Parts: sequence; structure tokens; C-alpha cells
Amino acid sequence: MRGTTLLRPGGPPPPASVGDETADARAGRRGLRRIVGGRRATVVLNSTLALLLVGGGTAAWWLTRSDDGAGATARRTTTVTRGTLTAAVSGTGNTELSVSTDVNFENAGTVTEILVKAGDTVKAGQVLARIDATSADQSLEVARRSYASAQASYDGTVNGYTALQKQKDAASIVTAEQQVTVARTQLTNAKAQLANDTTSLADAVSNAQAQLTADTDSLAAAVDSAQAQRDRDGTAQNAAVQNAQDTLDNDTAVQDTAVAKAQTAYDNAVSAASGVSCTASSTEAVCTQLSSAQDALTSAKQSRTTAVLRDGQSLTSAQQARDATVAKDDEALASARRNQTSTLTKDQQAITTARRNQTSTLTKDQQAITSAQQAITSAENSLTTAKLQVKTNAQGATQAQIASAQLQLTQARVTLDQARTNADQTALKAPTAGTVLTVNGKVGASSSATSSSSATSSSSSSAAGGGAGGGTGGSGTSSSTAFLTVANLSRLAVTANIAEADVADIDVGQEARITFSAGGTTVTGHVTKVSQQSTTSNNVVLYPVTVTLDDAPEGTRVGQTTTVAITTGTVQNALIVNSSAITTTGTMSTVTTLQGTRTTVTPVETGLKGSTGTEVKSGLSEGDVVVLPDSTTGTPGSGGFPGGGVPRVGGLGLGAGR
Repeated sequence: MRGTTLLRPGGPPPPASVGDETADARAGRRGLRRIVGGRRATVVLNSTLALLLVGGGTAAWWLTRSDDGAGATARRTTTVTRGTLTAAVSGTGNTELSVSTDVNFENAGTVTEILVKAGDTVKAGQVLARIDATSADQSLEVARRSYASAQASYDGTVNGYTALQKQKDAASIVTAEQQVTVARTQLTNAKAQLANDTTSLADAVSNAQAQLTADTDSLAAAVDSAQAQRDRDGTAQNAAVQNAQDTLDNDTAVQDTAVAKAQTAYDNAVSAASGVSCTASSTEAVCTQLSSAQDALTSAKQSRTTAVLRDGQSLTSAQQARDATVAKDDEALASARRNQTSTLTKDQQAITTARRNQTSTLTKDQQAITSAQQAITSAENSLTTAKLQVKTNAQGATQAQIASAQLQLTQARVTLDQARTNADQTALKAPTAGTVLTVNGKVGASSSATSSSSATSSSSSSAAGGGAGGGTGGSGTSSSTAFLTVANLSRLAVTANIAEADVADIDVGQEARITFSAGGTTVTGHVTKVSQQSTTSNNVVLYPVTVTLDDAPEGTRVGQTTTVAITTGTVQNALIVNSSAITTTGTMSTVTTLQGTRTTVTPVETGLKGSTGTEVKSGLSEGDVVVLPDSTTGTPGSGGFPGGGVPRVGGLGLGAGR
């Protein structure tokens, strides 16, 4: 570092030991001046010397910077401590359901009763609603009889054709005949329903078309009437304006003629009185005539002015009346046309809706007829089978017949069990304990059967890291179309969008603290999901992170605003220093330590950066005093010099001080 003089802002001159280097620098500068005086130095030589001097001065300043107290000002300091350091990524979000269950009927049917409403607390197995059980009860009764018949048939097959077996066979035939009767009744009802629907729906379409025709005619007449009224009013008002204009023109011409005549008489009187001195008391005939002519001229002019003013006002009034009337008629015409457009559009939509309803309903009715016909065929087959079975029983049973009877009995049991299940499923029961969130079903409407219960997991949460922006949570059941939804409100989650730079530090299972904006209550939770699918907001790549609450506070509602802090790292027994005391240039980090009044720049190795400071792995000891930056120094981490400049280099005068 020979040839370099370091000037420290606000400090004393360098020690005398640096003087030899300063002298060498001066000698070098004098040599440069001689070179410049004799011949041009190359740009490369000047640039090289300048870079060497600045680099040497900078290195010397960083490695030897200290302050012996002369001219020193009050410093802000902090002490290196030892303790537990925690790093966290934080963000905001809204509470939402972690798990909810959609509850639906297994079978389609008409809803007859809904026993709960949104907000009710229910127990597992509690009946929530019922659908019409008539058909299911009938099927159950048929299944019971079929099973009894199968049992009797089996017993008769095994025991022989006894009197009891004869009774059972007769009963089986009766049952089969009843099944045929029921199936035929269902077919008759289905055909009657089709006929009724065909008539009523055709009438509905016809009525909608008739309404369109009627509205088309009446609204067209209304538009024509408004147009005719506008034309009549326009003609009448234009005629009134023209009449006013004609009156003005006629009166103007008449008055102009009168004024011209009076002016001529006056001019003649003036000529006749020439040479005569007329005064107000003059009695000469010429003077009297002159005075009368003058009065007549004045009166004619005043009459003309009055007539023109009156006629002009009449014309203005006629024009204003015309404009107001025409504007009113134009608005009435526009209103009639708007009403025509909206009404005819509504009528056309009504026709479309009626036709769609006609198609869907008739299709459903036709399907019901097909099902009833199939039921008749099945019932008739069963009756035939029962009759054949009676004959077979009378002949005695073989092993094959016994096996067949056993199979029929088993099948009847399966059918009976299924019928009982169907009957039980006419009552919708809560699959789990919880709170009813939504009730979409309505009494009298179809149950719209789907899966009986499907769990919906809504594990989104909010925790934006690094100020990149918070995520938005939402209820997992807000768009549910289930008959009703039950949820455990104690299982809540929060969703946050975490910046790409922070999400790498987040793992499933990490602990988090959730603070509610309303009331300030803080609870714990854990990360349950880190999405692999990113989103982009304002050119920032974000990843949704889910935090599930360990235990929601009493009274917590879905949608409450929270702040989430996810713990991403912890170091026990760490040396901790205020993060603002650390200056980083490239890969090198330093702090300025204070011993007495002397400061020293000390390289340090840093570790975890937490919310209360930064871990120092080497370079400092517990209890060391470190200088904090103040308003007169450069920004920490910028790698600059105090005051934001580069020290001036002696000799060439390079640096920020120029």
C-alpha cells in the first residue's frame, strides 16, 4: 500500500508511520507531472495507477479504520448476546373450514321434511331430512312377502309337499299376482302422467306463443300510436310556429309601412316650416303641422317596436312549446320501443323455457313408462315361475331343486335387505357430528340424489413472506350444491401466498402462530400443505401454503382476518447481534466493534437471520459492543464508506470527495 494516504472523514490525520508511503506517492506524482510535461502519457498507464491507488487506499481504510476519540460523536451501539434465535415467514389470510362434509340422499325422491337449518348443531346419526317413503315402503313390503314365500318354498322343498307347503305355494302365487297388479298399476299411472304432462306442457308452450303474438301486436300498436302522436304534435307545433312567424312578418311589414308614411309626412312638414322659427307656443299652421307630424312619427315607431316585440315573444313561445312537445313525444316513442324489445325478449325466453321443460318432462315420463313395462314383465315372469314351482313341489324335490330353493331364499334375503336399506335411506342422517353450514334442499323438491356424503377438504391458508402479499382463504363449502353441508367448526385453516424466495424454507409440519386481527388472540397451528403450483401477482411468483389451527378459539367464524407467522428455523445458544449492525459486501460480512473509544472493522461469519437479530458463528464474542449505523453513515449492507463516499487518495486527488 505504498504511495497511498488515507483521509478519514471526521478523524485525525494518519499516524507518522504512514508518512514514508505518502512521500513515495508524492514522488510518483512528481514523476507523472514530468512525464506529462515532456510527452503524453498513455491512457492505460494513468488508469492503472489510479486503480492501484484507489484499491490500496480502500483496503487500508477497511483494515485499519479506527477512531481514537478525537472529534468523535455520540454512537449508537448494541451488545452481542447469547440465546435462542428464531426465523419466521409471515403473512395474512382468512379462516376457512379445514374439513366439511356434503350430505345427500342415496336415492331420488320428493323431500317431505327438513328437520334442521343452517347453524344447528347435530350429532352423528341424527336424522336431518326425509323423502317420500311410499315407494320404498311398498317395495319393502313386497320384499318381505317374497322372502316369506321363498322361505316357505324352501321349507316345502326340504320337507316335502305338505299341507303347509300347499298354503305357502298358494301364498306365493298370490304374492306374484299382487306384484303383477302393482306393476300394471304403475304402468297405468305412468301413462296417465304422460298424457297429462303432454296436454299441460303443450298448453304451456301454446300459451307462451300466444302471449308472444299478443304482445307483438299490442306493443307494435303502442309504438305506432306513439309515432303517430309524435307526427301529429310535430305537424301542429310546426304550424303554430309558422303562424307566429307569419304574424311577425306581416306585422313588421305593416308597421314598417306606417313608420315610412309617418316619416314622409314629417319630412314634408319640416320642408314646409323651413324658414319659420317654431317654438312650443307657436300657433302658425306650419308649426302645428310639424309638431303633429313629429308626434305621429314617434307614435308609429313605438307601435312598430311594440308589435315586433310582442310577435317575437309569441314566436319564441311557439318554438319552445314545439320543442317541449316533440321531446316528450320522442321519449314516449323511445319508451314504447324499449318496452317492446324487453317484453318480446322475455316472451321468447318463456317459449324457450316452456319447450325445454316440455322435452325434459316428457322424456322422464317415457322413461317411467319403460320402467313400469319392465316391472310388469318381471312380475309376470315371477308369477309364471311361482306356478311352475307349485307343480314342481307337488312332485317332490331333488337335490338340485333343494339347492335352487336355497339360492332363491338367499336372493330373497338380499332383496329384503336392500329394500330395508332403501327404506332406511329415506331418512337422511348426519354422517358425523358438527354444525350445519348450508341447507340447499327444499320441501316438495327433488332430493337430487348423489353420493350420500363426501368429505371436502379445504386446507388453504394465508402467510405471505417477505412482504410479497397475503393469500386469500375461502370456505370449502361456499359453492357446494349438496342437499346440505355439515362441518366441524373447530377444524379451521388459513391460506397464504408465500413469495418464491421464502417458500423454500417452509416444510409440512412446521409450527406456526396465528393471530386474529379482531381481539388479538393468538393460537398455534402447523403447516399441513405447501402447494407445488405457483401463481403470479404483480410479477411476483407466489406459492399457497396451508396452516391448520391446532385448536380454534371459541366463537371463531369462517372468514376472520388473521396474521400467520411460520417458524422456519431455530438456533439454540446462538450469538446474536442486531442485523442492522452487519455490513455485507459480496460474500464478506463485517461489523464495527467498539473498545473504549476505538472502533475496529471485524469480519464475521453469519448464520440464521431471525426476527430479533442475526446469528454470528465466528468473529465476535458474547458481550462485545458493536456500533449501529446512524443517519450520517451509509446504509448497512451496501459495502460503502461512512458518509456514502470513497476516501480521497493523496497525490492524485481521486475519490468521492472531488
